[in-house]
Amino acid sequence: MNSQSPDAQPKVQYASVVEGLHALRDKLMEMSLLLRDYQFEIDAAACKAAVAESDQLFDRVKARGRDN
Repeated sequence: MNSQSPDAQPKVQYASVVEGLHALRDKLMEMSLLLRDYQFEIDAAACKAAVAESDQLFDRVKARGRDN
């Protein structure tokens, strides 16, 4: 049986662990926000490409209409 009481355990270890967990949480939140911003940029680029492609197709359809 352990003769030490829980109060005899050093509290600094727990404070250090909690501090490390808070730092990890903050870093994960920062990375999550960066990933969200990156995904937004990817989505925006895909939308721009889709609009450009649809504009080209629309112009081709209009040009064919004039030829007939």
